Amino acid sequence: MNTPLLRTDARRTDIRIALAFRYAGIYLTLQNHPDVPEETRSSFAAWGFCADEFDTEYTLMPGFPHELYQRDVPLLEGQQTVTYYKGITELNWRNQICVIGYVADAKAYMNLALPTGGSVRFGHIGFPDFFDDDDGLVDADGYNYFGIPMGAVLPPKGVCDNLIVSVGLSASRLASTALRLEPGWAGLGEACGHMMLTALDKGVDPALLEYGDVLARLNAANAITHIFPPEAA
Repeated sequence: MNTPLLRTDARRTDIRIALAFRYAGIYLTLQNHPDVPEETRSSFAAWGFCADEFDTEYTLMPGFPHELYQRDVPLLEGQQTVTYYKGITELNWRNQICVIGYVADAKAYMNLALPTGGSVRFGHIGFPDFFDDDDGLVDADGYNYFGIPMGAVLPPKGVCDNLIVSVGLSASRLASTALRLEPGWAGLGEACGHMMLTALDKGVDPALLEYGDVLARLNAANAITHIFPPEAA
């Protein structure tokens, strides 16, 4: 077998090939290994890599994609940082520009079979319930609203004052798993666009924007900036 697509550096190619071997081995084991129950082998017999895509550009073998989906990316170190705990306990940021709705879903990085049956996951994150400031019980695993402050999309003042970052906003790795969905990017993109227009209107760099000016433009555009009315914060 060959690897016809080698547009990236050698290390990235090695990672792609290693993953292709890993998942090919999983299929092979589940379909053929005598220690796997017959019922499981039969259910996986029809599984395999994509039969009608990646037939000219692929990694290691046809059907395995030449590009990989990467959830963890470099993130901005901004004026403010969104963390998961802050996201689920802060009713409103003082300079909130949009709301994102999703739960944190950091995946287990390893699932190991136990000799006595069953399996154990490593790296899976679960969140215990907690009480808010009004003594209300919050289901942290099911909580799915995050407010995004203006400072999370702006570098610290004096670092790069003319930059606004939407997708790679300043967030912890865990919070970023809740902020990564496309509707969230759409809301952030809209908010960042209005921030840039406000900066142009005011003749200032984005890092020096006044929140009141940005909020006025967002409100005029009927953008959703808060789930809860600010006066309730």
